[in-house]
Amino acid sequence: MGNKLPTPPLHSTHDENGEEAASNSSVSTDSEDSSTDSSDEVDLEAEGEEASLLTNGPAYYNMFLGLEEEEDECVKPNVKKRRGAKGVVYYSGEQGQPVVVPPTRSVWYGMYVEHPQLDSPRFHKRFRRRFRIPYQAYKDHLEELKESPHFERWKEGKTDCVGRPAAPLALLLLTALRYLGRGWTFDDLSEATAISEEVIRVFFHRYIEFGSTTLFQKYVLAPTTLEHGNQQGNEYTMAGLAGAVGSLDATHVLCHKVKHKLRQSHLGFKLNGTARTYNLVCNHIRRILSTMTDNPARWNDKTIIKFDSFVMELYNGDNLADVLPFKALRTPTRFGRHAVHCIICFWRLMDWMRNGKMVP
Repeated sequence: MGNKLPTPPLHSTHDENGEEAASNSSVSTDSEDSSTDSSDEVDLEAEGEEASLLTNGPAYYNMFLGLEEEEDECVKPNVKKRRGAKGVVYYSGEQGQPVVVPPTRSVWYGMYVEHPQLDSPRFHKRFRRRFRIPYQAYKDHLEELKESPHFERWKEGKTDCVGRPAAPLALLLLTALRYLGRGWTFDDLSEATAISEEVIRVFFHRYIEFGSTTLFQKYVLAPTTLEHGNQQGNEYTMAGLAGAVGSLDATHVLCHKVKHKLRQSHLGFKLNGTARTYNLVCNHIRRILSTMTDNPARWNDKTIIKFDSFVMELYNGDNLADVLPFKALRTPTRFGRHAVHCIICFWRLMDWMRNGKMVP
């Protein structure tokens, strides 16, 4: 705090007889006498000014320099904005004012949730075509969502942070089904349901998580016993392929926005863009029995099949072991070559053993 404020300059007096020096000398003697007292006062004032400058900020700094802030008449005081009701779909009221349409008054809510035409065969046919599942399956699936903790925030009676009721779970499920079945955008779904795009986006990601965990463990069941294998091979037996459990092939799914350093590994020979590939096993009625995690699309079938746990368990004899009298999967049979030559169909060994040899 040793900075001192500048002292005002000394003004000398001039006269005709040249008494300037005397006056200067008298002033200098007076200033020398009061130098000690004035310097102490200036130091104290400077310390006080600097302390207040640090606390009061730029406004006091301008006052200290003599720069008074001019009041700007153009600056208006801050006025709290009053926002009206928020919504997605509006219509003009009798006075021309915008009226918000809640999700419970949307077209989809009236057609599929509140007043569905259950007695009309045309309704069920169109619902199946538009959402890819029957209406009764949709109702059963809705009960699964209501019981799941993944969708706690959208259950009946829940509200958001400002007290507005949450979006109906029945409508949100319809948006996910239409997105998966028809490829609608979130903006299209928002227009049809009067639910904001952000709510639909958040729900869809939660729905995908629910499907990859709960639904996958419940519905995607690979055959592990002889009884389960016979249930999947009825159509193959009728077609003359007795012993087949299912069909296997790699499925490619487009994956945009891949990093540039990973682009080459995601460019396959089936699709023009970058993609991820999955190894799927399904029966003849299009029911998925097994799948694996995704891999780069550049990998061929011979490489992907090495990472399929279901196929490798069959090849090594760890699965469906009760069907085989002994582990003969490495012999050149129609079942044992799958893991090497990537034959499309799985074959369950049903041949009886005679004299240690398999009968075709």
